[in-house]
Amino acid sequence: MIEVIIVIAILAVIFGTGSLFMFDAIGRSVALNEQNLVSTLLMGQRTKALSNVNQTSHGLKMEANQYTLFEGVSFAAGTNKRAVAKGAGVTTSGDTEFVFGQLSGTSTPASMTITDGAKTATIDVNAEGRIEW
Repeated sequence: MIEVIIVIAILAVIFGTGSLFMFDAIGRSVALNEQNLVSTLLMGQRTKALSNVNQTSHGLKMEANQYTLFEGVSFAAGTNKRAVAKGAGVTTSGDTEFVFGQLSGTSTPASMTITDGAKTATIDVNAEGRIEW
């Protein structure tokens, strides 16, 4: 009988430790998912600018609860705006507007930080339009 109790205690310790790692992985996935989403949106807008879709520049505007994709040299003058919701529990800071030049894909250097409270991720865009995350 004592052997069964010892085995149960050992299993409880193993599962308890494993659950701590699982919760940390879930927390990391929120920040990483948002970083992947924003990187994909930026790459798509840069590709559209390089491909000269609708013969204009393309960009992304970071807003309080969403990311807005647009066509044009700025968000204020932009057209064909399309909103993409931000992930729950995610906050962003840094530059709020990323614009990729028509046919060149170049951009004004910009950076944004994504955080979910526990993890932080940074996305940088350099003058050539390279997106680094």
